[in-house]
Amino acid sequence: MVTKSLHYRIPANEPRFADSHWFETFVGSFVVPLVATGHIQSYWFSHYEDGQHGKHARFRIRTENPAAIQAKEAELAADLNLHDLADEPNYDGGEIRNEVRFLGTNQRQADCDARYELIWDFLHASSKLLVDCLSHEDADKRWHIEHNPDYGNCTAGNTVESFHHLFCNLTGLEPLVYETNIPGQRRLMSPMYYNCYYEAVHRASGSPHPMTIADIPPPVGKQKVQF
Repeated sequence: MVTKSLHYRIPANEPRFADSHWFETFVGSFVVPLVATGHIQSYWFSHYEDGQHGKHARFRIRTENPAAIQAKEAELAADLNLHDLADEPNYDGGEIRNEVRFLGTNQRQADCDARYELIWDFLHASSKLLVDCLSHEDADKRWHIEHNPDYGNCTAGNTVESFHHLFCNLTGLEPLVYETNIPGQRRLMSPMYYNCYYEAVHRASGSPHPMTIADIPPPVGKQKVQF
């Protein structure tokens, strides 16, 4: 089995990616046809929007025949005007397998490979579920998530909110939310994004010293949220 990572920059001038549904459109227009080849055994995807690449998406796959999807991958990328960043040619899941944040101090589990496989399975199942929630492609070739009228449970009309609710019930997770006063940033954000912001500021300052927790100013407020 071969594990691969495909990383594409989404074109800013492509009309079908111009609105807030750009990631659903990437999944429906690129991921779904590739999975339909039957040569991808499992997969997961993620999306980002930042100052380095703009809108971009990663698609991680496991396949026994990578050559069998190369032509289809190239065809779809060309049709969608995707820019192949090709920055993980030897991808092996190291960003999960070798990251401390995915395996804490645990007397029962110390095998990062075993934890990695469980995380891969979780991401694959979540990705399949999102694909199953894709509703349709409209006249502008943009894909959309199914609309859910049960506003008592899906306040934004999105079924995914119910999956999130189940995950929090299953794990007991009550996410910590920071209230901030950072100019140009969201007023509410996760501690991870808050810390990442100040890490970026520290790097931009050119300081030769690594940043410590003490260097991060406290947020205006913080609160655990029950989902």
